[in-house]
Amino acid sequence: MAEPATTLFVDPDVAIITWRNIYTVVWRNETTLRASEMVHKRCEEFARRHVEGVGMLTVVTANAPMPPSESRERLARFMREGTYVMASAVAFEGTGFRAAAIRSVVTGLTMLARQPFPHKIFATLEDASGWLATQLREKGIGRCIDLELSDAIATSREQFPRTQRAG
Repeated sequence: MAEPATTLFVDPDVAIITWRNIYTVVWRNETTLRASEMVHKRCEEFARRHVEGVGMLTVVTANAPMPPSESRERLARFMREGTYVMASAVAFEGTGFRAAAIRSVVTGLTMLARQPFPHKIFATLEDASGWLATQLREKGIGRCIDLELSDAIATSREQFPRTQRAG
């Protein structure tokens, strides 16, 4: 891959990765209010460098628990206020009841946020990346190719230290 992703921040709970005009948040464990606010602030900074707009990719790992209500409310506000976001995709890792429960929380966040951009939820990073790349290309603001995006994010994630918390 010619163009690697950039990891802006990583801790046991959250990681922020950027690639071209894509802002990616990987929720690794707890979705804290502090992390939710930091994610929003850093996305605004990133968007100032991409005046054409940004794509938002969120990945929720298999061990990430359901976010508390204060964090859900903060993330919903972020989605409403993110006028620079042109499209957003969420990928859930994991299967079964737990993944379905978290998917339902994000669906609720989506309904609460009423974001002014296309937003869709997926089961895999590859599917989310493909849809997001297509959305951005259709808007004429991305030279993003889905496989390049998912590979860049996956490669960046391989460099993260393993988390110590149990999910």
